[in-house]
Amino acid sequence: MLSPVHAWEDISGEDAPPERLVSTGLYPLMAIMLITAVVNGAFAIGSFDLVRQLQIALAQFIALFIALYAGRTVIETFLPRYNETGENDPVGASTVAVYATGIMTLIQIVENLIPVELIVIKFLPAFAALIVWKAQYYLDLSPEHSGYFMVIAIGALIGPVLLINLVMGFLIA
Repeated sequence: MLSPVHAWEDISGEDAPPERLVSTGLYPLMAIMLITAVVNGAFAIGSFDLVRQLQIALAQFIALFIALYAGRTVIETFLPRYNETGENDPVGASTVAVYATGIMTLIQIVENLIPVELIVIKFLPAFAALIVWKAQYYLDLSPEHSGYFMVIAIGALIGPVLLINLVMGFLIA
């Protein structure tokens, strides 16, 4: 996934079902993200507030969980309208949702591990958007409709994470 240009070609050659990707890859990654969210409070200036760190961890998990399943549902809903064949591809939609959520989880882990606010980390979701954008070939989108579909897919996969983290940042802080 570090090379979005060729990543989807490699993924299309694999036969790993999305359910296996979730159970053996994404859920363990989310568990690591939860641990880093709690441990992050130990590096903060001042006293360690376990309840606050658990709230942050839960908010991050909920945001990623919603992004995974809402994003997959949105992609499955709109895919037949915008792809070349006019057919639904639930495996392709699930695979794109899993990989995009995995990238967003990795970004969240990096943000949790760095004890200071770095503005450059706030721009890392653009990398996840690029990966989703390059999935247009994997999903066989028609060229004239790929832009519309990608705006919808990026909004459904990345938008909930950014929005929930923003709102929870105001509520928990």
